[in-house]
Amino acid sequence: MKKKLPPTNNLPYRRKALAALISSTVLALQSAHAAPVLEEVIVTSTKEMQNLQDVPQSITAFTTSDIEKQGFVGIDEYAKKIPGLAFSRREPGGTSVVFRGVVASAISYGTNSSSSVYLDEQPITSDGANANPRMIDIERLEALSGPQGTLFGDSSQSGALRIITNKADPSGFSAWVEGDLGYVEHGEAEGGISAMVNIPINDNMAIRLVGFSYEEAGYIDNVLQANPAGSQFASGGPLGFDNSANAKDNINSATESGGRVALHWDINDDWLMDSMVVYQKTENDGFSDTNLDVGGLEQVRYNDEYSEDEWYQVGLTLEGDLGFATAVVSAAYFERESFYQADATDYFTDFQNESDDAEALYNATHPNPYYGHYEVDADFKFYDFGALAGSAPGNYNGRPRAKASEDSEEDRFSLEARLQFNGEDGDWDAIVGVFYNKTDSKTTFRSGTADFGESKNAYYFNYYADDSLNGKPDGSWYGVDSDSWFFGVYEGTVKDTALFGEGNFDITENITITAGGRWYENERDRTLFQGGLTPTGLDPDVNRDYISNIGATKVKEDGFVGKLGIRYNIDYDKMIFATYSEGFRSGGGNALKSNSIIDRSFDSDFLINYEAGFKTSWMDNRLRVNAVAYHMIWEDIQIQVNDPQPAVFSTGVINFAEATIDGLELEVVFAATEGLELSLTYAYLDAALSKDEIAFGDSATPVVITDGTRLPISPDQKGSLGLEYNFQEQWLGMDPYVKFDYSYVGNSVNSVAGLGATALEGSVVEQDHYETMDFAVGMSNEEWSGSLKLENMFDERAQQFFNERWGTAKRVSINKPRNLTLTVRRSF
Repeated sequence: MKKKLPPTNNLPYRRKALAALISSTVLALQSAHAAPVLEEVIVTSTKEMQNLQDVPQSITAFTTSDIEKQGFVGIDEYAKKIPGLAFSRREPGGTSVVFRGVVASAISYGTNSSSSVYLDEQPITSDGANANPRMIDIERLEALSGPQGTLFGDSSQSGALRIITNKADPSGFSAWVEGDLGYVEHGEAEGGISAMVNIPINDNMAIRLVGFSYEEAGYIDNVLQANPAGSQFASGGPLGFDNSANAKDNINSATESGGRVALHWDINDDWLMDSMVVYQKTENDGFSDTNLDVGGLEQVRYNDEYSEDEWYQVGLTLEGDLGFATAVVSAAYFERESFYQADATDYFTDFQNESDDAEALYNATHPNPYYGHYEVDADFKFYDFGALAGSAPGNYNGRPRAKASEDSEEDRFSLEARLQFNGEDGDWDAIVGVFYNKTDSKTTFRSGTADFGESKNAYYFNYYADDSLNGKPDGSWYGVDSDSWFFGVYEGTVKDTALFGEGNFDITENITITAGGRWYENERDRTLFQGGLTPTGLDPDVNRDYISNIGATKVKEDGFVGKLGIRYNIDYDKMIFATYSEGFRSGGGNALKSNSIIDRSFDSDFLINYEAGFKTSWMDNRLRVNAVAYHMIWEDIQIQVNDPQPAVFSTGVINFAEATIDGLELEVVFAATEGLELSLTYAYLDAALSKDEIAFGDSATPVVITDGTRLPISPDQKGSLGLEYNFQEQWLGMDPYVKFDYSYVGNSVNSVAGLGATALEGSVVEQDHYETMDFAVGMSNEEWSGSLKLENMFDERAQQFFNERWGTAKRVSINKPRNLTLTVRRSF
């Protein structure tokens, strides 16, 4: 039979589960006085509360206590402890969350993510740029590895990361205030404060307030260097510049602040309500990537870099007992605005070098008989940032000092309603529901150089470009005060509708069958316009500026994904299981240049998963051993590519290739003695394209990939080892502990060989393996707690992601250096 939480009649749904959880925890604590025992963890991965060990799938979960003792702040910390999860951070503002290696590009603009991020009941996923909620007063973190297509839908193709906040509690007053003070080696001091207060209004209602503010230390130095052209244009020369005005130590400091307001109301014996407002703002004074050819903690930037990310969520959930079923209705609204400015001098210099090399070659082979001198071919003039003859030299002179910026806004509304049924004899249960999501987004990207309007490039835009789409005559833009070489305005609306269901049926006392499915319908509208020469200080305007591309697409599709599983309960503490499941990413449209040969739309891609595993507890729940092995086939992969035509720069998504992914995930936890707990996680991954394929075979430069080409980002192996000892005798009236954690991340690659979605493609870089170690000591009682944590003990310099977006001068994102943090909390 399936193991269920004990029934507690005449209580609302959440209170039933909470009462069961408290009961099991008390029993575990009582047993702990007699013998060591592992704590039960309750999860909601199946949309109902269950013991983690009763769910036949790979789940890693952390409770409030785990999160606080581990010192989790964001994904950098908790990703190390989740075997099936990888992430890449590319500056500025890019965070990709990847489960089981299901990713084709770390830098993408037009696809959906293959994995989802949830905040409570709402998906807040943003491909390549996920929000990173700070882990303050969090009830639980759940990482669901493998396709979650039936219950969580689009963008849960390979897994789902769920952050679940603590709710208000009417049972009693509680509060705490916490302060952190730290120091980062090679950097500076950092610290912050956070607080929570839970206030019962009456026996049925409570409000919970949470707030935090942190100053994060900088540790990257922007070092003095002449411009990328070298000594010919060095500072002090007539055409030169350097970055002396921008050179600064510890340039990547940041501020993060936010808060939550939660209201809980037990409306009556059958219904309850939870509502929540969450807010967070992150301001970065600089970026945390370095120049590979400069130094381990150094970068070279010629313009100031900074970013801001601000978002809020409003959510409301109703839960109630209908007699024949439990109902849950959840609605949420999420709004996010972000901005960054990045130095693009290296990137523009690469274009200038392309122009210079082409001009030298052309002049050597094509004399101009009419003017008695050589003249660069028009194809290359658009990359020449030098000043026109007779004009002011400006600060570019063929060596552009450039920058780029991106301004994004998104608002999302989500609604889900579901019914949970339970058989009278406890031999079956099922869930059915409906889901709706609408997301509106707009992104404006700009890049350019100061005084661009007086450059050769701007001149040729005016008098030689013949592909303007807004009908203005040649020469209309020349002389405008503009620093805009290129802009792109991208707007989109996404609508998702789904019906889903999943049920568990006991065939015998020990065998349970799981079956589920999801029908979905997705609609994607996308528009863009691209061009240049926007007047300085103004937003791009399709009726005023030079427009090189206008496009719009609308795509609608529907489909179905399924799930089938079986589990066998060997006894109360051990089970084996096997699962077939499917995940999907919805398709969409490409807004392209009119002469692009990329298809105007692309279809959903699908992940087919076969997995088998076991979950076992031994030695009277002192030892827990869980493992799963899987084989996955990724079909019709959505891959972002450049148009292969040499004279056409247009980027889009195509369905291309197939991949096979094989892996193993293992988790072991052992209560070795009374007070000593050991933990081990390990993951093995082999993720590669599984066919030789050619795209654009009729073009002059077809895109070719080969069988065995490795998928990016995810390491081939990953593991962690944890040791925690809680002393059995108090010191100074407090319970002391010590904790040690070791993490290993194997090697990976930064991109797929032969594919790219940036204007200047580089070679694939192998990202080397790395390992880090953390150590902490702490003490606590009912009123006070404190800890001292040393992270990255041996100051390992991990090269986490090589970013080629900004040109041939490679930038690499690294981990935080060795840092020491003192945390003190007062509870009331």
